[in-house]
Amino acid sequence: MFFTKKEVSVKINNINKVFRTLSRKNLYQFLIDENIVNHTLCKGSGQCGKCKILFIGKNVPSPSYKDKLILADINVSNDYRLACQHSIKSDIEIDLLDMSLAENITPDGDDSKNTISTNSNTSINLNNNDDFPLIDDYPTHYTDEIPEPLIDHSTSSVTDGKRSSGGTKERPDDTKYEGVSDCIILIQQRKSIRYYCYSAALDTIFMEGSTKTEEKLTTLIQNNFVPDFIHNVLNVKNIDRILIVTEKFHVDNTETFMDMINYTRFEIGTMLCEVVMPYKDNHDIIRFFRLLSSDSNNKLIISLDMLDKIYFLNAKNITELASNKLSTINISSIFPVGKNPILSFNSDLSIRSVLKQEFSADSLTLASMLELISIMKNEGLIDSKFKLKNRTELLENKIDLTTALKLIGSDIPTGFYIHRERSSEIILTQAQLDQVYQIRSHILSVIEWTGLNILKLSNIVFLTTEHFEGLIDSMITLGFIPKDYQDKIIYSSGDSRVQAINIFKERDFSIFLKERFRSCSNILLDDDKSFQDIQKTSNN
Repeated sequence: MFFTKKEVSVKINNINKVFRTLSRKNLYQFLIDENIVNHTLCKGSGQCGKCKILFIGKNVPSPSYKDKLILADINVSNDYRLACQHSIKSDIEIDLLDMSLAENITPDGDDSKNTISTNSNTSINLNNNDDFPLIDDYPTHYTDEIPEPLIDHSTSSVTDGKRSSGGTKERPDDTKYEGVSDCIILIQQRKSIRYYCYSAALDTIFMEGSTKTEEKLTTLIQNNFVPDFIHNVLNVKNIDRILIVTEKFHVDNTETFMDMINYTRFEIGTMLCEVVMPYKDNHDIIRFFRLLSSDSNNKLIISLDMLDKIYFLNAKNITELASNKLSTINISSIFPVGKNPILSFNSDLSIRSVLKQEFSADSLTLASMLELISIMKNEGLIDSKFKLKNRTELLENKIDLTTALKLIGSDIPTGFYIHRERSSEIILTQAQLDQVYQIRSHILSVIEWTGLNILKLSNIVFLTTEHFEGLIDSMITLGFIPKDYQDKIIYSSGDSRVQAINIFKERDFSIFLKERFRSCSNILLDDDKSFQDIQKTSNN
């Protein structure tokens, strides 16, 4: 069964315009797709609070958990909400308040210039795959563009700076940093370094950007060039505390937390420098920061790009639910995304939209792949276990010959042509369908097992780096999520590393972790008989 969508209106008072779109679209994503506002710091993942808007009139949504967490009580009670936390379900009237407007938008425009927009395509920008680094094989083939750095130092070289005086110390005195005012986060990317400047007095990020450099943060640390990089390349002054997020490297006096990260700290002159590295591989650090973005109230945290480890959070306790069988499979990379992916399909399997309509399609997104499988299942091209039916079965079921001829292999189908042109062709293989079904079975079983063996879930959080419109709808349609939990789903996307700013709210990293997490335990689901029984049932 597919969820129907209706056309609704979005009236934006402070720019005096009315737009039309399809219901159930995320409000923040709608504002971005229509080029009304610029990206916020966390890109709509419910972390920075910069997409605060005011709902006007009768159709005011109930406040979400993150509305209550981030906004003041008086704001929530007066119909202020975070745009990223709400879908457009009916006609609404809003005020964008202090959201950063796109260049083409003029505040308080003339009434005679009201516009009606009917663009319903998802807008996704291609970049150089530098937004989610540290993981060379991470499947971020397309994503929202990184905001341009406020200071352009792309041609600067760190190696020309002078070596900083002031060596390193093993464990600096905590009391020296109780009055820290300005801090900076440095994050290693493939060909650049990302930075966020945080003001403790204002409790906000006041500057952010990225600078291209061939130098690695590990090299800067080892050669004592970090202060020079901050002062001379980034042109940031008066920093008291530095947090560096980088790849694993050898350094003395490290501490390990939660088997996810290694941590060390030392002094550079008068500055406290802290370094966070992955414990084993670069996926660990992504998992860690994603956990920081979630509260600990009976939640199951499922990263669709790292399914070998799923986390249950309850009362500051973390339970890691691991499966070695999923260590080489993740749903985001089953169908590698090219430069011009298909974004959506019509119910007859024809292509509805691609990223760039003027060019040939070359791949699928995660959302469009699951939408395609949903349509194929609904049309009877695959069975309940996502197995392609052979050509004879299709013709007996009155599937038209044109569709039946798209099968590769007549008796035992090995694939299905999605798109064929002289310059390109796209095939969904049976092997890929089998992987999707395996992942479906695993997610379904983990949810049911957790509810039966640990605690009843209050929410299930699905995480991806890119935002995929319609992803959760397709997962529900394909049976990834038990019916009892379909109203408990939270979908979040974006770069969770921005959560590192919360570390600055405590004077010491270990204190921060103790305040946030109490214990961490591990369960290997591959060896758990009750889980295996549930999984066998889900496969029947």
